[in-house]
Amino acid sequence: DSRRVLYVSPAYEKIWGRSCDDLYREPGSFLDNIHPDDRSNVEASLRRIPDEELEQVFRVLRPDGATRWVRSRTFNVCNETGQVYRIAGIREDITEIKQVEDALRKSEKQLRSLFTQSPDIIKIVDETGTILSMSRPLPDLPVDEAIGRDSTDLLPPEYRQRYNKGLGKAFRTGRIDHFQYATASSTWWDVRIVPIRQ
Repeated sequence: DSRRVLYVSPAYEKIWGRSCDDLYREPGSFLDNIHPDDRSNVEASLRRIPDEELEQVFRVLRPDGATRWVRSRTFNVCNETGQVYRIAGIREDITEIKQVEDALRKSEKQLRSLFTQSPDIIKIVDETGTILSMSRPLPDLPVDEAIGRDSTDLLPPEYRQRYNKGLGKAFRTGRIDHFQYATASSTWWDVRIVPIRQ
């Protein structure tokens, strides 16, 4: 009987900010706290029980004004004849995970903006010196052709050992390295090797 709650754990009170007794008295009352933008999706999913098992993410507005992000999983429990006789649901508070994801997206957006708008040519390389991404083309090398190449090969031969030494130091010690060189066409390049920490 979908109108009866047989058991709800005390975590309901921590996430929803309402008592378990409220839910026992009014099984549908948990919907009252679901964010208006998410409520119709949750209600629609409830109508599909027990025909399918569900997983979804929605927001809960607590009475104290706090917003909690919840991952909900609902699945059927069958008796020995294979008939559904209980519905089990797990509601997990993923607010901290969402906050970290949002902060990461913001950080990535800022980094990408810096990366694409910098007047410098920025290359991101791995420990082997392989180019993973590049902000803008080199005079004779488009970005799409640079990806996957050994960054050492882009330097004049006489500076490659110096570059590899600085790259190794950055990965081993986390220290910035810096040097300059000139090409045969009298173009001066300023090279900075900066470690990216996670």
